[in-house]
Amino acid sequence: MIFLRKLQEDDLKIILNWKKKKEYLNKEHSLTMEFEKNWFANVEIDECCKYWVINSGTIKIGIAGINHIDVKDKSCNVECIIEEKHFRNRGINQIVISNLLEYAFDEVNMEKVYIKELGSNNIFSENEYAKYIEGGGSGLFSKKIEFFGQEFILIDKTDWKKFGEHYLLDRIDID
Repeated sequence: MIFLRKLQEDDLKIILNWKKKKEYLNKEHSLTMEFEKNWFANVEIDECCKYWVINSGTIKIGIAGINHIDVKDKSCNVECIIEEKHFRNRGINQIVISNLLEYAFDEVNMEKVYIKELGSNNIFSENEYAKYIEGGGSGLFSKKIEFFGQEFILIDKTDWKKFGEHYLLDRIDID
């Protein structure tokens, strides 16, 4: 059973281990437990972000978050990274992201959500994504934008309410 549990300080050790395994990290940046504790202390008091550990039963398998929450613009980013390799490509990322979209729109009252598309965390099928790029998609994708050299897909609340039921296959608990 997949569920999201609010990030706690005792999760920092495994998160640090996950980050150290990442090939794309800036090697000039020193990852230490002290750095993680400072990051966590800031995240705990920052009202512009929420982070959870993704769990499969008793196993911590990744991290999910809603960040860059802009109350004035009613927008935010959603992210999900499955860190444990044998849990990847099982559809867990699709379940988590679709539930985070629902949470962002209904609980945080956002109107626009940006999703950073990572190869292993793509919630949309390649065929559907190709249709979007060609202009013939379902209408769920409002547009594709670039921030700081990274591509994001914008999903509008109105479009999610029309098409979201197709993507929200399994509901999960979000602490």
